[in-house]
Amino acid sequence: MSDVAERIVEDEEIQEFDETLDLSLEIINVRSMLQRALLIKQAYQDGLPLDELLENFPEMEINFSEDTPLSYLCRVFKLSLFEKYVILLAAGVEIDPILANLCAEVQGNELLNFPTIRLALDVLPEETWSAFTAEAALRKWQLIEIEVQSGQKFTLSPIQIDSTILFYLLGQGYSDRLLIGITESIPLNPDTAKPLQPSHQQIAQEIAAVWSDSAGSLTYPLIQLCGSERIVKQSIVAAACMLTELNLSRVSVASVSGNSLQILKQRWERAARITDSVLLIDCDELNSNDSAQIQALTQLLETVQTPVVITSWQRQSFPQRSLITFDIPPLTQAEQLAEWRFNLGNRAIALDNELQILASQFNLNASTIQAVCVQAISQAANDSLTLNQDTLWHLCRLQARPGLDHLAKRIETKFTWD
Repeated sequence: MSDVAERIVEDEEIQEFDETLDLSLEIINVRSMLQRALLIKQAYQDGLPLDELLENFPEMEINFSEDTPLSYLCRVFKLSLFEKYVILLAAGVEIDPILANLCAEVQGNELLNFPTIRLALDVLPEETWSAFTAEAALRKWQLIEIEVQSGQKFTLSPIQIDSTILFYLLGQGYSDRLLIGITESIPLNPDTAKPLQPSHQQIAQEIAAVWSDSAGSLTYPLIQLCGSERIVKQSIVAAACMLTELNLSRVSVASVSGNSLQILKQRWERAARITDSVLLIDCDELNSNDSAQIQALTQLLETVQTPVVITSWQRQSFPQRSLITFDIPPLTQAEQLAEWRFNLGNRAIALDNELQILASQFNLNASTIQAVCVQAISQAANDSLTLNQDTLWHLCRLQARPGLDHLAKRIETKFTWD
């Protein structure tokens, strides 16, 4: 860092907004660009020799870190140098009060104490009009907002940084207020996560391989998990995310409609790219006869190009996306026994022979086995009894009963013994 940069950093007024040093130094660099532009403007007005003035103007030589939120943002959205400085200019006026005054002075209007397109093109390096088109990164990903007011020229409209992006640059993490209440972040912790059974772990590994092979491509294949156990499907997706070091968020298909659909289409992919996240769409409650719901889901899937997983009871068809479907297999007898042992903990040692019989006689899923174990342990504790096979057997029959009720109709007889 040059002596000039060191003196600026030590300035008490700068320290007031210095939440992250690198961002502060970047904004100081933008301040220097505005001061240089103001010096050039005054030199022309006063007829002073420009070359001589610029020789005495300090040049900042700072090696900025590549491991900052700003650097990551530039890499993710492939921002040009000019686009990077547009973001810094917009962020700077929110952080450094001096920048607002400089904007007004450079533009020669005290009412224009904010960044404008004209100011950015005049002051920032490698300027280009194309950066402000609707399809360019700054506006496409809503990193900035351009407020075009009635009767005002487009080039003099205020440039504002998106508040979510501003807080992200300040090191406050990424949390889009518009997505709150629509998407739910799923905590992932390999140390506390329940281990998957081998057949389910295999699916998680295959999903992880698909994502790894698709990394860097324009779009990811759509993953679909079909089965009756919501918890197991989410656990498989969570395991795949941990294998690939991705984060996970969930949205219910009921939220994919109306205004929520528009917000998801506009904001989710930006969030996914910044946070390296997978979107799990829970379609267990999807009504295949609801054409409006199907159409809304289809629109979302056409928009989002980042990793998406759909979980549902039965297979769905989405011709517009490359689709890879996994049917969740029932637990094998050995996997059921492993679930019994896991859920009963130390109690399983004395019951191991009985547990092997249960695993061979009943075909239960992981959630049902867990429910039986919780209920059995609770009953034994309340009655001061030792957990035994009879209790487990009785509860297994009760849990299996609802499945039979779907296959046969109970007939209530009117006859009695009298």
